[in-house]
Amino acid sequence: MDWTPADTQKLLDRFRQGGQVSDSERQSFPTALHALSQKLEELKREVHLLELGTNLLKSAQSPFRRIPPEILCRILAHVCATEGMVVAPSHRSRRAPPWNIGAVCKHWRDVVYSTPGLWTRLTIQSAELVMYGKRHSGSLPPKFMDSLLAGSLPLFVDIQPVVYVEAGGREARPEFGLRHTMYRQLATLLRRWSGEIMGTLLRECCLSAGVDKNSSLPLPMIDKLSDLRTEIVDTFREMNVTLEMPKLRHVVVGDMENSGTWHEPEDMFEFPPAARWCWDFLGTHASSLRTLEFVDWGRVLEVFSFIAECPSDKYFLANIEQIGFSSWAYGAVLRPRSEQNLREEEVPATLFPRVRHVWMTGKASHVTGYLMRIQAPSIKSLKITVADDEEIVPALSTFLRNSRCHETLQSLYLKGVNPQVTIQMLSQLPNLRELVLPELPLEVESALEAATDLAPKLGRLDIVPKKNGPGGSRPVEPDRLVKLLASRHDGRRVYSFVSYNRTWAFVEGCNVSGFPKDEFVWKAEPVDAFRF
Repeated sequence: MDWTPADTQKLLDRFRQGGQVSDSERQSFPTALHALSQKLEELKREVHLLELGTNLLKSAQSPFRRIPPEILCRILAHVCATEGMVVAPSHRSRRAPPWNIGAVCKHWRDVVYSTPGLWTRLTIQSAELVMYGKRHSGSLPPKFMDSLLAGSLPLFVDIQPVVYVEAGGREARPEFGLRHTMYRQLATLLRRWSGEIMGTLLRECCLSAGVDKNSSLPLPMIDKLSDLRTEIVDTFREMNVTLEMPKLRHVVVGDMENSGTWHEPEDMFEFPPAARWCWDFLGTHASSLRTLEFVDWGRVLEVFSFIAECPSDKYFLANIEQIGFSSWAYGAVLRPRSEQNLREEEVPATLFPRVRHVWMTGKASHVTGYLMRIQAPSIKSLKITVADDEEIVPALSTFLRNSRCHETLQSLYLKGVNPQVTIQMLSQLPNLRELVLPELPLEVESALEAATDLAPKLGRLDIVPKKNGPGGSRPVEPDRLVKLLASRHDGRRVYSFVSYNRTWAFVEGCNVSGFPKDEFVWKAEPVDAFRF
């Protein structure tokens, strides 16, 4: 029989009154029980659909859902701008963008997975991948290659950190079989790589048999090559690998003198074969090359010897517009005899005909060596960062004179320079339009306030503290900067801003900076990783 709710109520009342159930009624219970179970399942499904519909309607009214997908994608892209998608088997992934943002709701998580643009920059923690392989029989995490191979957009790959291996020990350690596999797989994607590429990464691709000997290696979308050092160049040279980078604009050259030879007592230096390979490479790409950096050369003299001894048919400075020097290497020295004892006429200047932007970083002795040897008649901006308090005034005077800075220099960035030296420089730069300092010393402020003919065209002042972000230096009061600029531009409006402890002011129409934007951007802590 069909069991109805009324039948259930009657049976319940009978049990409460102590009544008995007849045998015929008891025989009908299994059929009734089955029918009730089916009805109950139907009601549960209906309740589930009603709850789902209610939740969907509520989520549709949520402010998270109201953000258009294109705006959400821009937010996620900015969150990942520094490191991109970090590829590493790590349990800390829930704190790493964009995964932590994708956890807000299912809609946001779907956007993360369905936006190819977010997967074009990957930071690969190779050390963690190696440890993962040791725990999982030498296999890579499955999402590693899935994430790399998905899509056809240009791909930026940054591997951090790179583990260096002693010569002869590479095959003896089993975890390096995994690294070889990883680099061989990465080598298959070389044509998709874009932006910057590390020389160390290319070297690992070559050593892992990802690149054939006696072959050309096309990198059609690479515009920056970093970490071009002797041991890396030696690998390319020994394997006879030719790098083809038609869009190359920026090269960072490392210590080419490390395997060279000093000849005493003449203080002459003989460059290794790697330097000749580097001359050929730079000369081949001279037409597209615009930026050149020399990083961690142990001796200042060798940087300019490297430039001066380049064969004329491989001349690579013709189109260089930006040049930088950085010497933070531990134990770096100038040369066997002290640089400070050299007379000015013994230090020939190197001509950089089209260079507009110059930056140099290091100890005062290194900065002095750079300043005394640079001649840049087209210079527009100069950035100097000194690590100690030694005097650099004579070298500055030589540089200002050789490069005709009184005519051309418009932007100046000084860090670690004595206030009196700053004032002396400003007195020689009548066309200076922008000044960037880590702080505003009272001596500099008083000099600018007392003499309006000191940097009379100054239209922009930036104070960027040595330590940015929360807990950094207190920002300078904007009114101090506004007062200094207003006294030089009567009747023109002056704007001022404070952001992340950085304070800057500019005269109307003078807001264009001669330095890259990232010089003034507060950099957040690096992200961790996402979990496989």
